[in-house]
Amino acid sequence: MVHPAGLWPYGNDSMCCMEHIQSHITGLRPACVLSGFLVVVGTGMRCISTKTSIATPLIHFGQFLNGLAGPVAMGAPPAISAEWFPPEQRTTATAIATVANTLGLAVSFLIGPYLVPTQNITVNATDFLNISGNAMALDGNYSNLTYGNLTIPDVKAERESIMLYMYYSCGWSALCFLLFFTYFPSHPPLPPSPTASMERLQFKVGIKKLLVNRTFWLICFTYGVSGGILGCWQGVLDVNLKDHGINQDMAAWMGFFGVIGSCTAALLVARGADMFARHIKWILIGLFMSGGLCFVVFVLALISIVPKTTGVLFSTYIIANLLMGASVPLFFEMACEVTYPIAEGITNLVLTLLNNIAGLLFLLVQLVPNIGTMWENWCLLGGIFICVPVLLLFKETYNRLDIDIKVEDEDQ
Repeated sequence: MVHPAGLWPYGNDSMCCMEHIQSHITGLRPACVLSGFLVVVGTGMRCISTKTSIATPLIHFGQFLNGLAGPVAMGAPPAISAEWFPPEQRTTATAIATVANTLGLAVSFLIGPYLVPTQNITVNATDFLNISGNAMALDGNYSNLTYGNLTIPDVKAERESIMLYMYYSCGWSALCFLLFFTYFPSHPPLPPSPTASMERLQFKVGIKKLLVNRTFWLICFTYGVSGGILGCWQGVLDVNLKDHGINQDMAAWMGFFGVIGSCTAALLVARGADMFARHIKWILIGLFMSGGLCFVVFVLALISIVPKTTGVLFSTYIIANLLMGASVPLFFEMACEVTYPIAEGITNLVLTLLNNIAGLLFLLVQLVPNIGTMWENWCLLGGIFICVPVLLLFKETYNRLDIDIKVEDEDQ
């Protein structure tokens, strides 16, 4: 539904506003409220019991509910920016919402070790072996000890700390849900741009068109592979770095500053993309090349080919995350542009789905016995550099922006 230029957006005829509201009668509110509710239920299930036989299925089902909410949490920012912001602010708005999501990851790097620190107790080795009968609880590492003291994990204390962490997570999720439920309008009173007042394709039609949109699938591949692997690689950073003599605290601070750097860069690059439209493709290529090279130095430092100093590890990790993190809002906006008039929610649902599938495959490889962790670093580098030639292949199109500019010019 394309409105005549004279009716957009503040004309004397109020029909434009009414049509805009009617065409978006459901909007983002139902999806966001439902997602918030799923997260509350999912985090609440983890707080029910610490007994393994009960907790394990509850945790898995809770994570399943949390996963259902994931596409909305990750894909809503471009839909919000399209609904609430004019063209010259859309990428920046998407970046701000994306950064808010990413900041949660930065906080987790600090809260995790703080709320669930490594806790040990010292016991008499002979007494411990007599009570346990063997050292299976210690993976057999101490089966030959018959005297002296033994330092073992304080399982009870760590379990209590984990439950406290679960309570905090559930409480925060409940607060966010209440905020969504109390006040979260689906759309503004008046559309901020011509395309914001235009109907999108229906779900089935949109999906069919996505399936044959070659440019969109190139974007899906690059974002899905690079983003999915990088996100999960960061999630197991402390486990990865432990094999290279880097402790949990140092890994936590690296992760924290890396995420903060990526958030800052995402805002700056997004603002630049808004100011210099139609150059997203080359910005992405530059970010991938430079970010990938920084990760190369980081990995080489881990295996001591370049100096393995704290400065080298911190600087290369932070700069690499800064550059790669800046690409996320650009991918979302580029996907929305090349698929318009398909609804932004549908586009970002598929984009997020590919990202999650890549991450799932990355995590599944970790189940292979005795595979180690070094493969994770080579996989990360491969996932970044394989995307560069793919980025070179796709042709930039700005279907949504072209309509906005055309209607605004006609209105003037």
